[in-house]
Amino acid sequence: MLTVRQAAAALGMSLTFVRSEAAAGRLRGYRFGRALRFDPADVEAYRASCRSAGTRETSAGGSSSTALLTVADRSS
Repeated sequence: MLTVRQAAAALGMSLTFVRSEAAAGRLRGYRFGRALRFDPADVEAYRASCRSAGTRETSAGGSSSTALLTVADRSS
């Protein structure tokens, strides 16, 4: 079982965030009196549920701009 501090470190989040996610029921935990503990599998499941689909991949250096660049004549 993980403490709030250990769960927060595993998620890279603050203690307050972990407590609020547990209170809201989004992060499953166990309450033993005043102590809050987390199963490592539940912490990992929470992490996986937060994974973003991300953005569409683009090629390196790719651009959608169609503007033409011109060089100004500076011979004056």
